[in-house]
Amino acid sequence: MDLAARRQLIVKACRILDEDAALLAVTLDEFFFKGNTDEESIGVNLLPEQRLSLAEYRRILADVRARNDVQGVFLELTEIPDPDDEEDADLWPVACVAFIVTSAPLDEVSEWVEVFHPDDISEGWCVEEGVATPISDSDLKPGMRPVRVSLL
Repeated sequence: MDLAARRQLIVKACRILDEDAALLAVTLDEFFFKGNTDEESIGVNLLPEQRLSLAEYRRILADVRARNDVQGVFLELTEIPDPDDEEDADLWPVACVAFIVTSAPLDEVSEWVEVFHPDDISEGWCVEEGVATPISDSDLKPGMRPVRVSLL
């Protein structure tokens, strides 16, 4: 595990939490590609026979992000370890939701992520009015909207 990258992600998450009006979501690169080796950081509530490896989550979500009909993929964090607690030293923040910003129909997005066994797939950021999101409505490309995929 890259401890510097872990600390950087935790600092960013804490900064978002301090804003108190922003969705606690980060990019794929921030969550996966900078030193995350914690297999328990995503999909933690799935049955053992349903679980994917961290590398599989990374590959599948990166493939989704690379599609022409996708503007971005973000992961919502739900558990943030204390960077100064030795008992948390091997823990990466935990993601429970993927947001796929796409123009694809909901049933098509469902096919892309069916291997995650999501218990919910719905449109929208699912936040209260006034809460900042990773991409504001004014920055969405034409036809794009967020699709929320539960990863629990």
